[in-house]
Amino acid sequence: VAAGTVRLVGTDEKRVYENAFRLLTDETAYKAMAEAVNPYGDGQAAGRIVDALLWCYGKKQEKPSVFIAK
Repeated sequence: VAAGTVRLVGTDEKRVYENAFRLLTDETAYKAMAEAVNPYGDGQAAGRIVDALLWCYGKKQEKPSVFIAK
């Protein structure tokens, strides 16, 4: 919630509808949430780990690039 990627609106049907409608119709509101920094990363950690292990054990010649979280 603090990162801005989600919004806590509760279970009230009217509030859920209003907030969903706003995201679908207000480009500024949508972009604010869509472009917020994800606190959980970019979802590519597993692939990076596999590449690092393959390189570490000599199964891949190219050293993986360094990843720095934003």
